[in-house]
Amino acid sequence: MDEAERTARIVAAAASVIAREGVERASIRRIAEEAEVPLGLIHYAFGSKRELFAAVYAHWFDASFAAVPEWVAPGAGVERAARAIAERIVDWADAQPGAAAGHYELLLWAHRAAPDLAADTYRRWVASWTVALERGAAPGTTSERIHEVRDLLLVGVDGAVVRLLATRDRDDAHAVLDRALRILERAGT
Repeated sequence: MDEAERTARIVAAAASVIAREGVERASIRRIAEEAEVPLGLIHYAFGSKRELFAAVYAHWFDASFAAVPEWVAPGAGVERAARAIAERIVDWADAQPGAAAGHYELLLWAHRAAPDLAADTYRRWVASWTVALERGAAPGTTSERIHEVRDLLLVGVDGAVVRLLATRDRDDAHAVLDRALRILERAGT
């Protein structure tokens, strides 16, 4: 196994442990066991838990959300773009609740242990959703409207996903999200 393969194996193992057992149980020892690599190799590959967790978050983001701008139809309208993004993310959280919870856990862990990582993580979401909404915006849509929709979308999706994780009621989460999106759509008219 070369260095890139070992690194990918460690990141995948860490992601698996976090999704299955949570950040608290994601010790370097537990991750090494999952990856079936010597403990020292993780310390060699990653200088700190922060670096490893940053790699896990990047892995999850790239695997699940790097294509967010492609989820929206160009020029269909910023509100339709918001709906496409929101519904796909809630569906993803329903299909992968461990990974969804892991995203939030990593963000909260970073809030305390690596504030710069928390900020970078959130900026990554903001940038991705901004690009997607710009792609979906109809001609003449102002950047102010795009940013307004983006900010409301971030809050609405976070709320729906947290509600979904708490209740495990997909229909309820989608109903709440639909109400929020309808308010957003009415505000744009």
